[in-house]
Amino acid sequence: MKIPTAADIDWILEEGSGIVKMMTLAPERCDQQLVKRLMYAGIIVSAGHSNATYPEGYAAFEAGIPAATHLFNAMSGFQHREPGMVGAIFDHPKVLASIVADGVHVDFNAIRIAKKVMGERLFLITDAVEENLEGAYKYIRQPDRFVTQDGILSGSCLTMLKAVQNCVRKWASTCRRHYAWLRRSPPACCSAKRHWA
Repeated sequence: MKIPTAADIDWILEEGSGIVKMMTLAPERCDQQLVKRLMYAGIIVSAGHSNATYPEGYAAFEAGIPAATHLFNAMSGFQHREPGMVGAIFDHPKVLASIVADGVHVDFNAIRIAKKVMGERLFLITDAVEENLEGAYKYIRQPDRFVTQDGILSGSCLTMLKAVQNCVRKWASTCRRHYAWLRRSPPACCSAKRHWA
């Protein structure tokens, strides 16, 4: 993972003007002033692809990052001696998080537990990609996922409709709440107007 520089952020803001609306970054790898510049430019910053400790993750949320990308995947896990990024997400009262409800990226029991802990702060995302066999980012299709050339999980075959169907199938008695989960949290994330301390 690359540590972003001021020149990198300048390039994103210039070349992505009017295009880049949301960006995932590892808060422990990015200077807070650079994150602030992204947020002041109207880009929603989401924490993810991160090995942050619990204190690092929680501090980033307190400083204004309003969301986390695909809970459990590509982030430091919850351990009893180091709660990690997952612990910071669970524990922070305002941060929102997306989750990939395909049973591959996250076990359905973990989704159920996360929903119980986070309530309406948790929302569905697909993390869907399409097959690409050229260039730096290769995605190889498998029956229920995409993998890298090394066989590492790299994306889903999930649609949003299938994500909702999975949740309804697993927890039919609460399907109305799952509909609310789908429609309330993403707009709240997109309208987040948080400021750095």
